[in-house]
Amino acid sequence: MIIKKIAFYIVIATIFFFLTNGSCDKTECGEFWFINRTTHRVKINSYTYFGLITDMSYEIQQIDSISKVTCDMGMHSNPFTSNYFHVDSIVIVFDDTLSINTFKYLEYNPMNFKIRKKNTFVYEITDSLYRKTLEINGYLKKSGLPAGKRQGGL
Repeated sequence: MIIKKIAFYIVIATIFFFLTNGSCDKTECGEFWFINRTTHRVKINSYTYFGLITDMSYEIQQIDSISKVTCDMGMHSNPFTSNYFHVDSIVIVFDDTLSINTFKYLEYNPMNFKIRKKNTFVYEITDSLYRKTLEINGYLKKSGLPAGKRQGGL
């Protein structure tokens, strides 16, 4: 009887040990910042073959930032990574009207985080991305002039 009690307490202690030590250690988490440096409201929408992934989509107000802390048993888990599905595209939408599929323009892809500190990663939405979005939606020519406008002269 005493051996059964001892075995029971050892099993409970082992389970408790794994539950407390197996959980996410905050010192090993990744902190991912999305910073909107524009004067436009921004949505970052992640898509997979079945549609929008709301858990991997973010809305950021003008000149604002949000942070997402992720933990994956001590590994830095990118906020666009999942064990269940693959992100097919990430679309950035300005003011609910202008959008850019960042997978086509890799230099603007939100998966390209800059390392700020050991566990801090940053993605900035800038006026450069907004200008590129205007350009691909036909509002700007590559020269930077509004579409349909010409330089002065006779």
